[in-house]
Amino acid sequence: MYQAYSKLLESSSVVCSCHGHLKNATEDNLVIAKHDILEVYSVKDETSQTMVLDCVYPMSAAVDDMQTVLFPGHSREFLVLAFAEAKLTVLYWDDEENGLKIKSLHLLEEPALANEREPVFETSPTVQLRVDPGGAGRPPQCLVLLVNKRFLFILPFARPVGSLDWGGSSGTAVAPKFPLERPGLIDLQAEMHLTGIRDIAFVDGYFRPTVMVLHEGEQTWSGRLRLALGDEGKIIEKKYLTMAASIVSLTISNGKIDSSHRPIASKLPYNTFSLVPLCYEPFGALILGSNTILHVSQDEQSAYGVHVNAYGKDELSSDPALQLPYGECTLKDSFGTPIPLNVQPGNTQSVPARLVLNLTGAKCVQLPGSEMHYFLALASGDVCGVKIVRNKQNGFVSDIHVRLIEGVMPLPCMPKPSTPMPSCPSPSTLCSLGKYLFVGSSSGDSMLLKRSDDVSKPLTFAKVLTLLNTGPIIDAALGDSSIDAKDQNDDTEVFPTPSLGVSSVVPIHLKSTIDRSFPERHASMEIVAATGRGKDGAVCILNKTVKPFTLCSHMMDSHACFAIRFAVNNKRKRDDDEKVPDSGYHNYLLITTGVSTMVMKAGKELAETDTPLLRQQTVYAASLIKDQVVVQVTKNQVLVCDVHDGLVAKQVTEVESQSLSPEVTVHQACHHETTTTLLMSDGTIRLAAASYVKEGDSNPTLGLDITVPKFPEHPHGFVTSISMCGVPINDPFYFPTADIKGTTTEQTILLTLGWSTGTIQIYNLHNWELLYTYNNMQALPGIATTDMPHNATGDSFIEDVWMGKVDSSDMWYHLAFVTSDDFLHTYRAYVYNGSLRWQKVGNSLVAGRRAEGTGPTVKLNEGPPKLKTRMSNGKVVSVFAETPLQARIQDFSNIFGNEGIFIRTARGGLWGFSERGHIRLHEMARMAPVKSMTPLNITCCKAGFALATANGLKIMQLTWHKRMNFKAPWPTRKILLRSSPHKIAFDGHHRTYTLVVSTEQSFKPTKTAFDSEADAFLTETEAESRMKEVPPTEGVPIPTNGRFELLLYSAYSWKPFTCVVLKENEQVLTFSSIQLTKDPLAALRASMPNLPGLQTQKEVITLQVCGTGFPVAEDIPCRGRIILLRVRVGRTRDDRVLEIEHELQTKGPVTAINASEGHIFAAVAGKIHVYSYEWNKKKLSLVAWCDVKMYTTSLSFMKHYVLVADMYSSVQVLRWSEISRTLTVLAKDTNKTPSTACNFQSEKGTLGMVCCDDYGNITTFCYDPTLSTTLLQPLSDIHINTVVNKMLRLRTFLPPMVGDSDTVQPGNQTALLFGTKGGALCILQSVAESTHRDLHWLYSKMVTDLEHFAGLHPRASRKFKGRRLRRPDPKNRRSVILDMQLLSKFADLPHETQEQLTNAAGFGSRQRAIATLLSLRQEVNYL
Repeated sequence: MYQAYSKLLESSSVVCSCHGHLKNATEDNLVIAKHDILEVYSVKDETSQTMVLDCVYPMSAAVDDMQTVLFPGHSREFLVLAFAEAKLTVLYWDDEENGLKIKSLHLLEEPALANEREPVFETSPTVQLRVDPGGAGRPPQCLVLLVNKRFLFILPFARPVGSLDWGGSSGTAVAPKFPLERPGLIDLQAEMHLTGIRDIAFVDGYFRPTVMVLHEGEQTWSGRLRLALGDEGKIIEKKYLTMAASIVSLTISNGKIDSSHRPIASKLPYNTFSLVPLCYEPFGALILGSNTILHVSQDEQSAYGVHVNAYGKDELSSDPALQLPYGECTLKDSFGTPIPLNVQPGNTQSVPARLVLNLTGAKCVQLPGSEMHYFLALASGDVCGVKIVRNKQNGFVSDIHVRLIEGVMPLPCMPKPSTPMPSCPSPSTLCSLGKYLFVGSSSGDSMLLKRSDDVSKPLTFAKVLTLLNTGPIIDAALGDSSIDAKDQNDDTEVFPTPSLGVSSVVPIHLKSTIDRSFPERHASMEIVAATGRGKDGAVCILNKTVKPFTLCSHMMDSHACFAIRFAVNNKRKRDDDEKVPDSGYHNYLLITTGVSTMVMKAGKELAETDTPLLRQQTVYAASLIKDQVVVQVTKNQVLVCDVHDGLVAKQVTEVESQSLSPEVTVHQACHHETTTTLLMSDGTIRLAAASYVKEGDSNPTLGLDITVPKFPEHPHGFVTSISMCGVPINDPFYFPTADIKGTTTEQTILLTLGWSTGTIQIYNLHNWELLYTYNNMQALPGIATTDMPHNATGDSFIEDVWMGKVDSSDMWYHLAFVTSDDFLHTYRAYVYNGSLRWQKVGNSLVAGRRAEGTGPTVKLNEGPPKLKTRMSNGKVVSVFAETPLQARIQDFSNIFGNEGIFIRTARGGLWGFSERGHIRLHEMARMAPVKSMTPLNITCCKAGFALATANGLKIMQLTWHKRMNFKAPWPTRKILLRSSPHKIAFDGHHRTYTLVVSTEQSFKPTKTAFDSEADAFLTETEAESRMKEVPPTEGVPIPTNGRFELLLYSAYSWKPFTCVVLKENEQVLTFSSIQLTKDPLAALRASMPNLPGLQTQKEVITLQVCGTGFPVAEDIPCRGRIILLRVRVGRTRDDRVLEIEHELQTKGPVTAINASEGHIFAAVAGKIHVYSYEWNKKKLSLVAWCDVKMYTTSLSFMKHYVLVADMYSSVQVLRWSEISRTLTVLAKDTNKTPSTACNFQSEKGTLGMVCCDDYGNITTFCYDPTLSTTLLQPLSDIHINTVVNKMLRLRTFLPPMVGDSDTVQPGNQTALLFGTKGGALCILQSVAESTHRDLHWLYSKMVTDLEHFAGLHPRASRKFKGRRLRRPDPKNRRSVILDMQLLSKFADLPHETQEQLTNAAGFGSRQRAIATLLSLRQEVNYL
């Protein structure tokens, strides 16, 4: 079996963040690490976009930590990345390439670390990077890296050349070539006896670089935390205070590093976990614990602490030897007077309200300002403000004020805050950027907050924007949300306005109801993922493609369509006395057929009408001058219409040919404001300017002036496409050489020309100045000189070009063009040294052609334009194109409230949206070749569009869901649950999703579902009688546990139907949707066996099966239940009810469950039980069982083979025999690998077993029954840097034939789709041997010949991590899983580099390599 790994959806969970002056010394940049992707933002104030995405930097390994550093001798900061295997990469911003580049790479390969390197991956490796901030009159000198919570690497900064210190005081000092010197190593455990290190931080106020280390002063465990007993059974000591803090002083001199350490605080609470250094006097650091906030000064002369609950008070007062003053933490108004609350009604005595918080996992950052304010974000989503109060006499800390800003109040007597904060996610990182604060989250949507300018309100924030996060993906299901006939009367439709129907004859009539007789022309498969936890819990509906909904469709010969609108003078009463439509609605729809134009009036119906518009074949139509003028362009004429008194034709002008040839016609047109540019078939340009002319005292009349611009001749072949855009005159950043002197308008108009030789030219229409010329695209990266040959020497040229802003609120100008080989290239403009540069963004996409062997190649524009010449007296008089090239790219506005660009293709189209300046391209689901698209906003189709396709005219809406986000990497709809999701399953028969969630409630420890003494389950009444709730002790956080529920949702509208609440302390461990067969005549056949005519009938019924457990206490055996649930129709046709069909008590937790061949397989307490469900008796009968390992995490089936994954003992394969009803172990893997998920994968006649472990590895096993061994043979493996929780098996499909969009050809291979904790969606495909062989050689050449991001070796990053006794044979090529993340970059390389790689790999040609890569992507394109 040969396999390929690729990532379909990039990670979105924010792991860490930092800020610094990367691009220049004045602009602050925010850097976000999303697992293995870096995003660099420019934070701008008082602009349309606060955060502008400057750069996306993908890598092959996950970032553990990062910091910005200002190295000596430099004016801008560098970015230092830290990776798990003690690797550091230094990046800097390159202005010339407008992106990040590598400065240096540091591999800390020390012998002591090498001995500890292997086991570190069994304990979730993490590294901590800290940078010396300087202080006490000294510059920063070094950075440190903590590895394995034991080894401290010190990397000194390189001194500037010609300077004796790090400050570079000498006037001749030059920045060094490499920023870091040789590192030093300190083994904190062996040399300083510091163990159990939890955090490190540089502290200010010292003459030398000083690191504070938070570590365990006395190693302990949970059993010793409460107390320790003496010989007589008396309590002699409470083990609350086991942590300590020490400082490590570093001396760096002449390449030598000396260190010394001393303890600074001891007997700290055992649950302290974080250090927050103070940048002002009295310096030192804040130490955060779960129940306390402590301050330890640098000189050990002062210390102070507060407790945030009663547990913290007990911790701080438990040891008389602890010389640490502490105070009551109360709710205070604006960090001042405590808020008094009456204890009882009528009691005049009042006490301050206590603050009851749990700080476990909290993040804290200091806010800029003169006072010491800190922003504290809790894991629960609550937000607190912390203020350090100093004694004015000695400067010591005298008080720590904590204020709850936002969140659920722990005590009902507390008042709500006067200025509530926006709901914050569970934080993973905090970053303060002046008045802005970034809250990054790995479980919820990250957000950017803006601090109030009011000094009296230092902790008042407003939410500016959010960043979508689809992770961590806990569970996922494949579903189908296409609208069925049963949803016709659904009241939950997003668009309540009348929708479109279709009649059988022309004209097309719009009806008030949806005509659902036309099926959807594309697959509506979607991925629904359960993500997040707690208040960040949500459901994400992910679509790989844009799936528009067809409102009406009509079979007609449509070549193009144009929607026009105009503003009617409301003061004049119309003859038909109809209500004047809003200016935002379109009035007419022009449909161009083969020889003529149909004009359809838009309203409650779309019917053909008589208008002054021309009935000839329309090339272009639009509204000008703020919808006051309508222009229509045919092949030989231009019509302008005035709309002040209705649609009235004012002037029809013939388009004259410069060569006086009657065969020269208009091929393309575009407009901007009052000017329409015409592209003639002879390659010349015409400008049609519409304007109002006033003669005397009469009203102004509308006129049209067509001119022939006289721009210089250029030997660039033939003009194939044109594009126009407006640029404000006060925008010199992108177009600094534009000559706009003498113009009276507020903006200049730029005309972009695409030539057959690959040249792109940009002109200023005000004076026809040539601003920029790109000959053969040499100025654009990724395009070589030989890429765009002339028609006589090749078949590739620029087919269409477009330039402008994708979104009007963007700050970036983009350039997009389609070549005749159907590749789409997108670029972004930037300025370097006063000249305009273009940076390639996104991947090159195939815009129309199919892969080889998947069907005929159909292009929308067949080949180069066919040229004709007209001779006169033996000389060439004119050259013109016989076949026109239709425009492929067009911009749009107000389609579902979005702006963007649309690229028509042979498979439908590509939708381009802008997310903070970054283009997101989404492919439209399978559809016939699109010839034209126009936005259509009418009463019955708000914010929709019309498509002219090969199968007729379609009027569509982009989606039915209002909250669908198209600016995300995938079209995504996120539904917040405010509870923790665990499992999800799809019922295809009823079109419903069943979701398992848990909500936090007060823990009731004495309520058990099983009585161990009586060896029987308790009834509800007996359990309730034994239940005792935890008393609400004042100041004590009430312990909570999750109450599990089963929620049923509609797959279309996500309307909640019903809820099933499970028992107290019962947890759902596994959940799946199964199908069982039922014979409805089985009972009758058993009672009357001799009755003739009773044949066996089978009915497939979908059930939901749930496995639970009751983890109550260590001394009580854990029991469980198997629950069968069934979805039934409720009281109304549209209602659904989830009912319990049957339940079975088990003597152990049910950890995994699935069904195959009519039987239910359940993993119960180290055994696999096989059950048969008796429909007549509604009873589960045990028919077989088999002993397996300790804790089964996953069960997968392939016919009668069962794959079992264990938490501690890898995987094993079993075989089920239906005849003998036995379950037999065939083979197993003997490695002690913690497996999280498993599944089968097939390729023709080969069957493989794929296993994911807790180290981030994916291993494929094979079983050979001919061998005598019972061991699974490891076939291949790959490391993906994250943990997989769920794997879905898909069947690959061959792409359909062009024009036949209703059918797909199923392939004979399977693919595995899985979600990760980082929010990414990955796929493991099986590929053919020949494809694997070719791509393997290409992959090897790309690994050795290309420069890689962050200096990370792709092959080393994908190497198996952890310990394994048996590994795949490295000499066998089959053991290599292709990394498509690297191979996907092949299409963006320069063509010279592509040719070199393919020749060295023996691939033949780069076109063949691209077609091979495309075929793999299209196999799963039905998603």
